[in-house]
Amino acid sequence: MGDFISRLIAFIYAIFHGKKATSQQEQAAEQTRDSHAQQEANRATQPKQEETAQTTTQSHKTRSVPVPEISSMITPQMLIDYLIEAESYTIHYNPGERGKTAPAGIYYKYYPDWEGWRFLTQIAQENRITFDPAASDNVGCRDLTQIVQEVYRDELDTLIYSFVKREYYDTLQLDLFPGSKSALSYFSITVNGGKRRSAKILQKVLKAHGAQIDIDGKAGPKTYAALAACGLDDDYLNQQILLQVYYFYNYLIGRSPSKYRRFYDGWINRLKRLGFVVPQA
Repeated sequence: MGDFISRLIAFIYAIFHGKKATSQQEQAAEQTRDSHAQQEANRATQPKQEETAQTTTQSHKTRSVPVPEISSMITPQMLIDYLIEAESYTIHYNPGERGKTAPAGIYYKYYPDWEGWRFLTQIAQENRITFDPAASDNVGCRDLTQIVQEVYRDELDTLIYSFVKREYYDTLQLDLFPGSKSALSYFSITVNGGKRRSAKILQKVLKAHGAQIDIDGKAGPKTYAALAACGLDDDYLNQQILLQVYYFYNYLIGRSPSKYRRFYDGWINRLKRLGFVVPQA
């Protein structure tokens, strides 16, 4: 009896462990099949991923990036940038003139009521700087320039912008010029020679190219209508305007050499900055 029970227990033990081993082998085989299936899936998707990556890379390489278009038309800020480069950002006195000159070349002599003069005078008083915009001297100019550049530049820039837009950009109808070069030159000679002189120069150029207008120094509807209809391109009109200015400078020197000769180099350099090609003698 004891032998029978022992053999029965051994039989049951063998069956149990055999099933367990079989189950472990099946699990191992299933894991192997899953691993092989995953590898096959990876190999199947890899070419697609590489193709997608290549397509994306090629897309980035061939994508056209739009280049900002640079406008050829003049803006108030372009006028101010030109003035600051040509005239400096200082408060100073030019010998022989009446009153001071503000940053961007705003003359007290021609614009005594400009709000910037009141602003500068107030700053001078608050900082105990002796300064009189109407006085023909450099008293206080250096100290006032320094504190304006360090502390008050944004406020003064706003006043300069309003002045340039109101006095020049809006009234000279610079948007009627064929481009920024001729418009900037016309603006420059207006600032330095006055509106009457610049109007005469423009009228001379337009009349020489067929416009039926008078050369009276008054740029009104007829002058601006002739400008709009002249058909001249920007570079050519710019050269013609500057050529008339060149002739005018030589006329002044011929009339009074002792008075004007000392300004000649500066005048010519200004014309060159505006793109003028000096005629060969």
